[in-house]
Amino acid sequence: MIMLMSFRDGTRLVYEDGQFDGYKVSFYNSHRRIGSPTDIETFEKLLRVGDMQSTMSVIKNIAGQISKYTVFDEVAIHTVNDTLAEQKLFSSIAAMMIAEERKEGSKLGKYVKLLGCYQVLIEGMEPYLAANWSKGRNWREIKRRIEQCGLLLEPAQLSLFDGIEMMEIDYGTQ
Repeated sequence: MIMLMSFRDGTRLVYEDGQFDGYKVSFYNSHRRIGSPTDIETFEKLLRVGDMQSTMSVIKNIAGQISKYTVFDEVAIHTVNDTLAEQKLFSSIAAMMIAEERKEGSKLGKYVKLLGCYQVLIEGMEPYLAANWSKGRNWREIKRRIEQCGLLLEPAQLSLFDGIEMMEIDYGTQ
C-alpha cells in the first residue's frame, strides 16, 4: 500500500494492489478500508460540485500536470468550492489519472478518464454511460473522440521525457 494523501478528517487516499497492478485507488480510515471510487461514483460526484465549466477546468488542470512519470505529490490540486468532499474527489481523480498513465500497454492513459469527465460535465451524458462509453472501442476511435472534444493537451503540458527512450550512459574510466 502506498499512502498518497491524508485529509483533515483522518481519511487517507492510497494506492493498493488491484486486479491488474498496484495502482488501485482506495480510501482508508484508521487502517480500515472505506472503499475504492468507481468511475460511475466519481462522475456522479462531479455533477454535485455545481458549476460544470469550473469543474471541467479543475480536471483539465490536473490532467495537464500528469504523465506516466508524475509523482502524486507533484500535482497541484485545486477545487471549485474548497470543500473536503471536493478535495477527496479531485485528489482521487488525479490518482486515477496517474494510474491510467502507468497502466501497462495503455495508449490513451489519462485521456479516457478526462473524456468521461467531459462527457458528463459538458455533454450531459449519464455517468453510467460515460463510465462505460470507451469499453470495447478501438483506441483510435476513442482518440478521435478526444480530439473532437478538444481534450488533447498541448505538448508544453506533457512531460519532457514522454515517449523518449532513456539510455544509460557509460562514462567508463580513463
